[in-house]
Amino acid sequence: MNVKKILCHCDIDSFYASIAQREDPSLKGKPIGITSADRRSVLATCSYEARAFGVRSAMPSWKAKELCPEIIFVNPDFNLYREASKKFISVLKNYSELVEIVGSDECYIDLSHLGSFEIAFEICQKIRKEVSESIGITCSIGISINKFIAKVASGINKPDALTVITEESVKDFLLNLPIEEFRGVGKKTEEVFKSYNIKKGEDLFKVPLDQLTEILGDSRGLWFYNVVRGKDDREIEVEYERKSLAVHKTFRKDIYTDREAAEELWSIAMEIEQRLKRHKSYGKTLTVKVKYADFQMITRSTTTGDIFRNVLEIYSNSLKCLKRKPLLRPIRFLGICISSLEDETNALW
Repeated sequence: MNVKKILCHCDIDSFYASIAQREDPSLKGKPIGITSADRRSVLATCSYEARAFGVRSAMPSWKAKELCPEIIFVNPDFNLYREASKKFISVLKNYSELVEIVGSDECYIDLSHLGSFEIAFEICQKIRKEVSESIGITCSIGISINKFIAKVASGINKPDALTVITEESVKDFLLNLPIEEFRGVGKKTEEVFKSYNIKKGEDLFKVPLDQLTEILGDSRGLWFYNVVRGKDDREIEVEYERKSLAVHKTFRKDIYTDREAAEELWSIAMEIEQRLKRHKSYGKTLTVKVKYADFQMITRSTTTGDIFRNVLEIYSNSLKCLKRKPLLRPIRFLGICISSLEDETNALW
């Protein structure tokens, strides 16, 4: 039997903020922002109640307060996040060996072995229930035929949602999808599309490939040409041997300024530090990865006599790498990778 792919995108709802509200029930239903004691000026994330006011991750706290005067700032607790993330991933691995860990709160899981979307739906209901009961927070899951559609599906009905886009419904789903909901469409790209009267998938579908590549460039034009037709051949990537530690973010809306990039780097550096502590490791090589809105990827690395272990070392060197050349285009993806890992017992303290 030729079974089509059944891929799921599982995403914890407002991870850090949900943990804070779980730990302090008085915060439930209130707008909260997660800050760091080392850098209170930047939000690591915020609750859905805060997002309703326009607050977002990596936003300066003064701006968040301006948009939402009632916002409550809460310090992060990475021990709790590590514990919750470990349980979350463990739940997923109970249902498939093919789990791709995208971040501490986000994974892809391949359920193709189940053979039907109906069974996959039942399994994902069990996953959501298990996450809720064992961790005390909610997650949203999208189920479809590839990564792109599964990720879009997991986000459209957040929070605490399960959305299935079967093979038969893919075409209608994509044709009716607002253009800003396509992954990779930031503010500028949305403006470009709408200047051509491309407001939803149906409009995008009608644009010939040569016109799309003329508007967006070869790689981005081909990407949108394919995904609006339901084509995304990316496989689930399972990490079997840890040779490096990496954290990255794909932004729902492209970022445009050095300041925004620096703020996102800080958030990523904090997560890298916590993962190094969890694995009792340090690294000797640091790499910053940048993917522009046109999908061009660049990397900038540094290997010095220093060891990369704490957030300040990681952040300062990442920022130096990022600033080697000016950022001339919108950024859709930013990441930090620490490699040449060694056990921390070998470090010179």
